[in-house]
Amino acid sequence: MRLESESEFQINIDGEPVHSKCFDFSVVPGAIRFVLPEQAPLKPSD
Repeated sequence: MRLESESEFQINIDGEPVHSKCFDFSVVPGAIRFVLPEQAPLKPSD
């Protein structure tokens, strides 16, 4: 996915502000591991 703008805008990457007119993103299945509490509503049930 590509986000483009005529003017520079900011996104936060790993808590750091990054400024640009264009950002490219891709999806990599399994690339990020999330640790959630047992009762988290987003945690899949077994």
